[in-house]
Amino acid sequence: MRALAVLLLLTPFASAQTFEQRYQEFSKYIRRPTLNKRVKGIEFLAASGDVRALTTLAKVYGKPPAEPKDQTRYITASIAWDRFGEPEHVDAWEAWRTKFKKPRDAWLWYRALDVVTINRGPETAMRVIKGKKDNLFLRMAALHSVGVFHEPVILPLISELLDKTKARGLERSLLVEACGRALVRQVNEQGTDEYRRAALKLMKQFDLKETPARTRWVLARCFARIFKTEQVYLDSSEPWRILLRAEDAKRVKIDPRYAPPKRPSFVGIEATGKRIVYVIDMSDSMCTPLNPREKQNIGPVSGTREKDDEKKKGDANPLKGEQGLDWKKIKNRFDAAREYLIRSLKSLEPDMEYCVIWFGSDADYFRSTPGLMKATQGQVMKTIGELRAIRPGPKGGNRPHGTLKGNTNIHGGFLRAFALRGKTKAKRHAYVDAKTFDTGADTIFLLSDGDPSWDDWAGTDSRDQGDRVGDPEMGGGGNQNATSLNFPGPYARNRHLLEDLQRMNLFRQVEVHCIGIGEASRGYLSSLANAGLGRVRMIGKGPSHRGTKRQDEKKQ
Repeated sequence: MRALAVLLLLTPFASAQTFEQRYQEFSKYIRRPTLNKRVKGIEFLAASGDVRALTTLAKVYGKPPAEPKDQTRYITASIAWDRFGEPEHVDAWEAWRTKFKKPRDAWLWYRALDVVTINRGPETAMRVIKGKKDNLFLRMAALHSVGVFHEPVILPLISELLDKTKARGLERSLLVEACGRALVRQVNEQGTDEYRRAALKLMKQFDLKETPARTRWVLARCFARIFKTEQVYLDSSEPWRILLRAEDAKRVKIDPRYAPPKRPSFVGIEATGKRIVYVIDMSDSMCTPLNPREKQNIGPVSGTREKDDEKKKGDANPLKGEQGLDWKKIKNRFDAAREYLIRSLKSLEPDMEYCVIWFGSDADYFRSTPGLMKATQGQVMKTIGELRAIRPGPKGGNRPHGTLKGNTNIHGGFLRAFALRGKTKAKRHAYVDAKTFDTGADTIFLLSDGDPSWDDWAGTDSRDQGDRVGDPEMGGGGNQNATSLNFPGPYARNRHLLEDLQRMNLFRQVEVHCIGIGEASRGYLSSLANAGLGRVRMIGKGPSHRGTKRQDEKKQ
């Protein structure tokens, strides 16, 4: 209570600071060695609400003070969007947006046009969408931006774009997929003539030979969300037309001949893609033993692996057969994650591709999956062997159950998942790298036992008043008299991680499913899953559910 009282006393003073005072503090922070402190300075200046601060942040965006320059640009645009959304800010946003016109600036355009639309209507975004002079990704950013609103022009715009476009290849895919996501956001208009008209034009894409597989998957996920079904239909518009005509879509039975091919699953969640990436928590807290409730609710299980192996004798493929979890191998959270992952890998079909990424304080690809690999029997067995070889490190201090890879760098795991393009990786600006759309991940499974506590940009910096040290992974104190501390970067904070995941997935529209165990927050995992129209499952805490808890719809 005393700390709260002090905070309440300080808040009026902080808010009363002039722009000049805040700018002086910002000027000190923006030159600090860590991204943590530089972002703190950006946030401190942005909190002024002064339009001069917005102009200053545009300069930071144009010339970031230090690496990582790309992430500095992204997070500066996000912080500015969160703080500057009033009518008096629109001109400064437009001056900022129109000065930067490279594909990497698509996130800036997405956020800037959001503010413009809120205050002046959708006309500016509509001109960008229909124009031809701007880069493809900038035009698609405008379409995604205006698509989050419930403006009367949105549904007719979808129909118009699909009728008039002569685009081919990636341009057509991005346009169709953006229209699909906009239709999801207009679901409250379902039942109106305009909604049916737009929906039917999108459904027609399933009947066109030129519609690529990734676009079919994206549209199928959109319609699955609209009609609240877990089925996806890829090769014909007819199942979706039936659901559109139905008074109660939940009661409709679709002919099984329209069913999609076999779908892989992880912890009971079925994926709807064929290029699967598993992002697995290997932080030290994953060594925590399972509690009785988790043991009771986890499953399905089997007796022993030896019995399973006996049943497989005579089977030419050792990946087939009973695939229950082996309780002799499940003692802690990581054991459960490993067994579930092995079970999922065995469910992959040979024509699918997969990659496994671990994250702790750092994040990296498994040695057996340096890129997206074909899920052949031999390849999968290599990954299973690598998983089986992992052993916890020594116990001690705040690590009574042992160690794995340190803290919880969820953001690093996502970054590496979105960077994949076949067996190679995008070096920069992966979210607008054209090669990732046809060769990158189309489904991501995240498994974690807690909120983020670390990222790729941790570093040592001098200590400011109010800074405290501690163990971000397992709790505990530290040297409170230290003059310098090792700070995580900004993506150890839930808000910044979620915002950047939305950026990574703005155009890619990868399906993102989240599995939680231990202290993982269902609400936060739901917000991450919403960025990819995915689902959430809590191990040991009940059945899965579709991640429909809506955060700010503009952030989807």
